[in-house]
Amino acid sequence: MARKLDTPHNSVSAEATTFSFGLRMAIEHGWDWVIVEGDVISIVNKLSKSQEDFSVIGLLLDKAQHTLARHPNFTV
Repeated sequence: MARKLDTPHNSVSAEATTFSFGLRMAIEHGWDWVIVEGDVISIVNKLSKSQEDFSVIGLLLDKAQHTLARHPNFTV
């Protein structure tokens, strides 16, 4: 499946955007169990913590964090 995504500004924002898109896709397909892996440790760390982050990356991942909180079978 291909979709046009907003153009990211750097590799970290690309990873954050892709991660959020992957979670949305999992929900749309009705998947109950999801393990998401990434190679950018800063993204993995931000998603693993529940602290507020007002950086650009934090704002990109805000929705993903809420999605992870609502779906306990989705892990990072």
